[in-house]
Amino acid sequence: MTTTLEFHQLDVFTDKPLGGNPLAVFPQPGRIDDDTMQALARELNLSETTFITGRDDARQVYDVRIFTPCEEIPFAGHPTIGTAWLLFQELGLDVAQLTLNLSVGRVPVRIDRAQDPPFVYFTPPPIELEEEFSDLERLSALYSLEPSRFALHRAPAQFVAAGIRFLIVPVTDRAALEAAEADIPALRSLLKSHDCQLLTSFCLEGYSPNAVAATRLFAPLTGVPEDPATGSSASCLAHYLCHHGLIENCGEQWLKLDQGYSIGRPSALYLRANRKSDDEIAVHIGGQVVPVARGTFTI
Repeated sequence: MTTTLEFHQLDVFTDKPLGGNPLAVFPQPGRIDDDTMQALARELNLSETTFITGRDDARQVYDVRIFTPCEEIPFAGHPTIGTAWLLFQELGLDVAQLTLNLSVGRVPVRIDRAQDPPFVYFTPPPIELEEEFSDLERLSALYSLEPSRFALHRAPAQFVAAGIRFLIVPVTDRAALEAAEADIPALRSLLKSHDCQLLTSFCLEGYSPNAVAATRLFAPLTGVPEDPATGSSASCLAHYLCHHGLIENCGEQWLKLDQGYSIGRPSALYLRANRKSDDEIAVHIGGQVVPVARGTFTI
């Protein structure tokens, strides 16, 4: 017996088609099994594909699963924003807030329809600053950079987690950011020793005039050599920047973060970070979404 499945393809963290980070969303996958979800994500070969597997319209709570081409993951930012946008816009949900029930837990998402395209933003899962990574030789191998190109005088290389774990490292400038490249054997070693396979680098210099920073995210072991726009990494980076004094409390102001320029997918991620206490920093991540395609699979 064949099954027909509808999907929508969206570009997230952009206000222009064919920019940002592409996402496929299956709004009504029915009773397909885990292996089929993974096979569909592999077939589409995007950074992530989401499946809305349950919905409670009365409470605006929606069960969502997220897959890379290689594996299911508990949380990711651009799938959160894109999936919520589809629920808000295409599926006609006339509310200002909803909740996505992800593997990592419940993530609240809001929409500002006064902007064009509308602006969608979320509160990430709890973010944890973890151990610093002081092995400069391994750091150089991981990012394929000379030691002098890291800006460790500004802030440390450090593991930060928001449902999934990132290694965040500052580099000196945009030239160093462009030169970075993930070394797969070194990354496999990091996964074995520190349970981390996601490499974030950043510099305090944007590609666009009004950006406070630029970042790149390497995830080759998940089937994503480089991600165009990564809301989960931006969540961790926002917390890290505020904690280490590289940005001040944002209040209601959104700060722009550039990503994706190195691979021809310019992306605009927006962050807010506000210190509530010595141990608590409130983070929000937002962006815009453009629909670009829709279709069906018959399997």
